[in-house]
Amino acid sequence: MSKATELGLPIADWSEVLRETWQNNVARQGWSTRYAAAIRRGVERWFMFAGAGVLPTPGLVAAYEQALRETVSERSALTYLQHLSYGVQLLAPGESWGWLMRYVLDRLPRAVPPSRAPAASRKRLGLPVAEWPTQWRASWVQITRRASPFRFLEGQDNPIADWSPAYRKRVERGVGLLAGFIATHDRPPSLAVDLVHDFLDDCAHRSVSGQSMGMFAEEIHRAFTLIDPERDLSWLRKLADELKSARPVRNKSARLLRSQEIQEGGQSLMRRARRRPLTTETALQFRDGLIVAVWAVRPYRLSDFASLTLNDTLLVGKGWATIIADRTKNGDGHVTPWPKALFAGLEEYLRVYRAYLIDTAPDHGRVWIGRDGGPLTTGGLSRHVGDVTERLFGRRINPHLMRDCCVTSILEADPRESLRASALEHFPIILDHNLQQRSS
Repeated sequence: MSKATELGLPIADWSEVLRETWQNNVARQGWSTRYAAAIRRGVERWFMFAGAGVLPTPGLVAAYEQALRETVSERSALTYLQHLSYGVQLLAPGESWGWLMRYVLDRLPRAVPPSRAPAASRKRLGLPVAEWPTQWRASWVQITRRASPFRFLEGQDNPIADWSPAYRKRVERGVGLLAGFIATHDRPPSLAVDLVHDFLDDCAHRSVSGQSMGMFAEEIHRAFTLIDPERDLSWLRKLADELKSARPVRNKSARLLRSQEIQEGGQSLMRRARRRPLTTETALQFRDGLIVAVWAVRPYRLSDFASLTLNDTLLVGKGWATIIADRTKNGDGHVTPWPKALFAGLEEYLRVYRAYLIDTAPDHGRVWIGRDGGPLTTGGLSRHVGDVTERLFGRRINPHLMRDCCVTSILEADPRESLRASALEHFPIILDHNLQQRSS
């Protein structure tokens, strides 16, 4: 009998219910035998301290930590606590263990990141008034000057006196977007039918809804009735009304794919990158494939996925990796294993492609790295995933739609999982199990 077993309550001495629950849930994780045994030993040691079947409470965990520190090193004590936080979620998945995970995270050593370089400025789609075409800007400044600070001025027209600051900002937003389109596509600043239609076509290509395009057209119409009051803009008013009154087209089902298809598409990108010489382009291609493949079965919130950080929210060991989210929409955190089928890809990405992208740039620990070696922003990652999936599958799948794809895949495989499919913490268990069955 090993020393680790002597210091814990062996699984054979657990109640039959606990033992069966543990074995069923561990089988669904896809963990290696060695890693599952390490997590089990963490639970066995806890039961030896607290009693068989006694689940952690804040007071008991604090006492347990003190007892651990008196018998093992600080590093081993933290490891036992960490393994307990993972294992107890398999024994009692219906309980909320966010407090325990945060308790452990607060005690794990964290590297102090070096001072961050300022993020590259994001390209704006809309331009502020100061950057509008000269004639538009001059007319608008003259109009808005008359509207302030008095509502009624003798002998002067005050056309926007009744506008709220929010409405004025909206109108300037619409014209600013049109001005940005003109600057990007080198078009003359003349409000013509062709220009507006091309601008709206560009909006549609960026997946802007018809209602939003109708609002943009309405804002442009409202502004130019003042900037150029002599021009007949009835066509623009009619266009805005048609777009705003059109029935919303939200055929989300036409954009859905099975999680397995998305994962396989991401893996195909990784394979293509492996067959080519190591360059910036192939490093980015491998990274894109890994992002899509992982997100297909781990549909975390955009902010959590974009901010994955090594030795903080992504723990990587020998043969395993774990994602830790210390905040979710309902305020609880949870821990999920990295997909077993993609662990070799993660190791390859970290060792080869991520290292190549960083090169001499400061390494802030973020997992997803851009072309310049800096971390990807949430907005940049969201737009990029949409571009990659559109090229791969002919349809744009944004990060939020990834979750819908997961739920659909789960329900197609087993409609009885509908109750659990709404909870993110159950996705890895259900999806990994279903994908394993489909591939076998």
